[in-house]
Amino acid sequence: NNVLYNNRKLFLSVILWFTTYELMGVVGGTIAFLHFPRTPDEQPIALPDYGYDIIPYFCPYIPYIPHGNLQSFILMIFY
Repeated sequence: NNVLYNNRKLFLSVILWFTTYELMGVVGGTIAFLHFPRTPDEQPIALPDYGYDIIPYFCPYIPYIPHGNLQSFILMIFY
């Protein structure tokens, strides 16, 4: 009983995090499923690239970065 009392904020945080994580998975997955176009084909069609429309793929070439692409390098650091 003392362990639960001393760590009540931790347990509450874990329960809230797990609940919101599961809700995001269910609601987000449902929304994504409903936005996919329906086709009779076995292979899905390519989805539009809205990110490219908002921010075009332009990144300067930097010689000492792997593949010369700064965006890929930064994403690999975050990965």
